[in-house]
Amino acid sequence: NMHIREQLKQGRILTDGAMGTYFETKYPGEEQMAEACNISAPDKIKQIHLEYLQSGAQLIRTNTFAANTMFLADMQEVKETVRAGYEIAKEAVTAFQTENGKEIPVFIGADLGPIYDLDHQDYDNVLQEYKEICDTFLSCGADCFVFETQSDFTYIEPVTAYIKEKSDAFILVQFAFDKSGYTRSGLSMQRVAVEASEMENVDAYG
Repeated sequence: NMHIREQLKQGRILTDGAMGTYFETKYPGEEQMAEACNISAPDKIKQIHLEYLQSGAQLIRTNTFAANTMFLADMQEVKETVRAGYEIAKEAVTAFQTENGKEIPVFIGADLGPIYDLDHQDYDNVLQEYKEICDTFLSCGADCFVFETQSDFTYIEPVTAYIKEKSDAFILVQFAFDKSGYTRSGLSMQRVAVEASEMENVDAYG
């Protein structure tokens, strides 16, 4: 993971593109959502990772954006989906490096999407779920985390602190803004930039 920091000092790192929308375009007949295919059709996911790597991506994100209890039956299924997603990404990187040269640096981002508190289950339950997902990634050897499509800092603060207690992982946090420049929670782009840049447990934001 020091490696990703060293790589960034030398210049830009090109990441992959979207998984879900590309998955739907590539496999129009597939009834399961992309994340479920980590277990039922891993080759379909690996193929997408490989296409991004062959296109020049140096960082690929695990196919785990919606791997949480909003979309899956329970925590056991979430953990299995996360573990499978990390393995598929590792296999894709190995296959790519075997074909194109071991010295090509490629990074795997452990990908987490937002977990919304839909049933108002309460803060503690959602925080616990984030922590268990992070633990699962860490047990797979993850040393880079990508929090995607976030809209506020409610969980980012404690979850990134939790990761840093256990690991020197590189943490990238990405926020989604609407056309007027605000997140779903009503934070302005400027405010997010200021807050994110001041967070000691966040290495990069966007």
